[in-house]
Amino acid sequence: AGLGLARIAAGVVELLGTQGAETPPEELARALARAVARFAAAEQAGREAVHLDPLDPAGFLGLGVGVALQGRLDEATESLDRCLEINPSSALAAVALGTCLARTERRDESVPLLERAIRLSPKDPMLYLFEGLLAALHLGAGRNEEALRHVRRSIQAEPAIGLSARPIEPAALALLGRLDEARELVHSLRAERP
Repeated sequence: AGLGLARIAAGVVELLGTQGAETPPEELARALARAVARFAAAEQAGREAVHLDPLDPAGFLGLGVGVALQGRLDEATESLDRCLEINPSSALAAVALGTCLARTERRDESVPLLERAIRLSPKDPMLYLFEGLLAALHLGAGRNEEALRHVRRSIQAEPAIGLSARPIEPAALALLGRLDEARELVHSLRAERP
């Protein structure tokens, strides 16, 4: 199971390394191919782990995330549901399942799962991600006050992270009719990250 999760992390890091604006298209294509191969290898490691120990939640977690990253959300949801049945205290499984469900017809179920992940691990190093996902979900559902509250928590948890949900903050402000604040924030964000 650990090998599968390591392969997932390596694939994600591979993709993050291509985030520069000057990355040539052929390099992006090679990085994507390597990441996809790592996600498939992670899936296989997850399947082997589940076969060896069908009561080990880590195997189901690795399998679920591996297939989710390949776009097979129904299968991922099934595996992550099983992981949480075995270990209801897994914040990582709750956020992984919540993230999968946010991309399906079951998106309303994702908010309680992300909130559960925060309750289970309030000092988690990935708290900024949990809060950022909640902000995006609330913004998409028109719950702009909630979106603003969660995006600010995300920023507070990890102010310098490049993958933060910072653009949600001016969007929520604008949708709340607080246009001057939104404009000011956009200007400061552009100055900070041109």
